[in-house]
Amino acid sequence: MEEIKINITLVEDNELYALFLEHKIKDLLNCNFKIYNNSEELINNLEFEKNTDIFILDYNLPGLKGLDTLRILRDRLPDAEIIILSNQSDIQVAIDLIKSGAFDYVIKNNDSVERILNAISKAQEFRFLRSENITLKLKINKYKSVSTIVAIIFIIFFTIILFLR
Repeated sequence: MEEIKINITLVEDNELYALFLEHKIKDLLNCNFKIYNNSEELINNLEFEKNTDIFILDYNLPGLKGLDTLRILRDRLPDAEIIILSNQSDIQVAIDLIKSGAFDYVIKNNDSVERILNAISKAQEFRFLRSENITLKLKINKYKSVSTIVAIIFIIFFTIILFLR
């Protein structure tokens, strides 16, 4: 079975760090990878990002800040997962971002690449499970509709039999 190629978009103003992450992630994952240097550039190109599965978003960007960008992404692309990167270790910031719809919050440090890869893996699994859940709900609703129709037919049938007696 062929592994599905995921679409990842990184928004990072540090060009060297962005290229480093792209190299590390593409080296280990089957993915398409796109980089934007700021949030405004991403927001202006959102119509081209509808197939993005996972956004990795630096929290401290010049211009539009991470929380505002997160809210825009969550509003316009609700099915995409968003991982926030930050130099901050302020737990309240992390809590606020998770409450606002971030999938994960990764602090930039020596093991951040490993944590980003772990977050991507969990986000992929979450997306798969959400898709399976939707598929199962559709199947259940289909069977509910069929069983409702069968029940109505039985009611009509028995009503006719009662009237014919």
